[in-house]
Amino acid sequence: MRNYGIDDWNSFVAEYDKHITHVVVAHTKQRPFVNAQDKRITDVEGRVAWQATQAIKDCRYALNCFNKLLHYGNGSRVVRNAEQYRALSFVTLEGAKVTTDSRQTLHFNISLGNLPKHFTTQDIDTLFKYAWCDMAGQSRDVLVQDYYRQEGKNWHSYVGKEANYDRQRVWGKNSIVVVENCWIPHKALATD
Repeated sequence: MRNYGIDDWNSFVAEYDKHITHVVVAHTKQRPFVNAQDKRITDVEGRVAWQATQAIKDCRYALNCFNKLLHYGNGSRVVRNAEQYRALSFVTLEGAKVTTDSRQTLHFNISLGNLPKHFTTQDIDTLFKYAWCDMAGQSRDVLVQDYYRQEGKNWHSYVGKEANYDRQRVWGKNSIVVVENCWIPHKALATD
């Protein structure tokens, strides 16, 4: 069986590159910080794994809220016809390793597409922050911007940088790729 790496992920996402319009860096309130002098904490890895699991659930909830806000008043169409109305999303998680840096948070890098054409980047920013901060109760440290395509500044290489240091971080337990929060609306993309 082949052991897939971050290059495989980047190649897969590159197939949908033309549909990505916005990128988001969204910090959680979870901190994988451990004080090296604190002897009370015994299962450090277990605690960080629990934080990552909780952060992934919170991200899923925020993305569900965001998708319904994109079609406010018709939010049920996102549930009933997700293949047409749900936003394209590729999600990676950074910072899910034990650290002694108390400022570091678990945070998500999210690529978005299939958004209603009439929304500006400011509109996307407002809706995502409302879903992330107010509805999911996460950190206000959120950056939403237009997707940039430049040589040497590849967004998907950037979001997978932790996998370059540890190949085991691409898939499985404690991975950076959050497959369960990714979504490809094939029906909508086929109409473009």
